[in-house]
Amino acid sequence: MEIHASFILEAVGRPQEFVIETLEDMTKKIGEIPKTAVIKKKVAEAKKIEHESVKTEIFSSFAEVEVTTTLEGMEQIVFAFMPSHIEIIKPNNIEMRNCDLNSFFQGLARKLHQYDEVTKTLYLQRNILVNRIKAAEDKLKEMGVEFKLEDDGIKFENLEQPQEKKKSAKKSKKK
Repeated sequence: MEIHASFILEAVGRPQEFVIETLEDMTKKIGEIPKTAVIKKKVAEAKKIEHESVKTEIFSSFAEVEVTTTLEGMEQIVFAFMPSHIEIIKPNNIEMRNCDLNSFFQGLARKLHQYDEVTKTLYLQRNILVNRIKAAEDKLKEMGVEFKLEDDGIKFENLEQPQEKKKSAKKSKKK
């Protein structure tokens, strides 16, 4: 069954040319999906994101892509390119065989399991890193150094009285 659909793809990054190249590459890859043809595409000019929370020069753009494809092609486009908008233009009604619907949902479930596995792995790795950072922070405090995580990196500061100065201060009090 042929499906005529339209998608909007978005990209954010830098430099400006990279954002446009990324969208052009995405539309090209959509056309390489089996039984998929790109009918029309339009890539918008990349614009600089102006917002107080954005400290570096970042650009945003989008592409409108119209295709003819199959249900499997639709699934691949949605999971591989994560469009922000999807519109099925034709057909108005979709009739499917049970085995085609089963195949579609098996593919969907497989992708969701893959994303779930990646998410769980990243969550575990994040927790390991947080615990290691806390342990390093404790060791640094013992050594008289404090650090703060900031947007532009890590800032190290000496505490008021590092360990060595504390020891020498105790020795001079004993005398």
